[in-house]
Amino acid sequence: MTPLALLKLVTSELVNTEYQFALAGGLAASVYRDRPRLTNDVDLAFMASDGSCSRELAESVIKRMGLDPSVGWIVDSQGALASGIALVVGRFPGDVSQPTLDLLLPILPWVPLAIERAKYNKLDYGFGLIPTITPEDLILSKAFALQLSPDRLQDLDDIRSIFAGDNELDLEYLRARAGELSISSIPGL
Repeated sequence: MTPLALLKLVTSELVNTEYQFALAGGLAASVYRDRPRLTNDVDLAFMASDGSCSRELAESVIKRMGLDPSVGWIVDSQGALASGIALVVGRFPGDVSQPTLDLLLPILPWVPLAIERAKYNKLDYGFGLIPTITPEDLILSKAFALQLSPDRLQDLDDIRSIFAGDNELDLEYLRARAGELSISSIPGL
């Protein structure tokens, strides 16, 4: 299965539920970069319609898809936990070559507004319009992760490549949200 096939599968699962979601991560970055990049996972910012989300809700979605769930945390550059459970990862049982599904939870402070803005940024991936994180919110998500773990060079490359891409970026929004999210710097801004 390809990441796009997994995206099609998960979005068909989520489209008529009480969950809100937006494509994020490497697949979204490839839309905005000056050149696409390979990825073997599908990242979705994910929450319930009331703005909440729990590990249990994300795990139930992953289990309904026949995937094995596990959880992930965000750690800072010293290896200390920076938040509670921040994502639930779904893996195909017994097959590590298959793409993974990462459901990014609203404990990550950029997730709720990014999902809200993605409702007005639906992109066609060949099988339907999918709410996709805006390039500004993607830069913020990458800068947030990079600030916690400066060794995340793929995030740095994504940020630089998005700035180099053909995107009309709202720099005022980027600066304001970076301040709200306590992001000290965004490479290229």
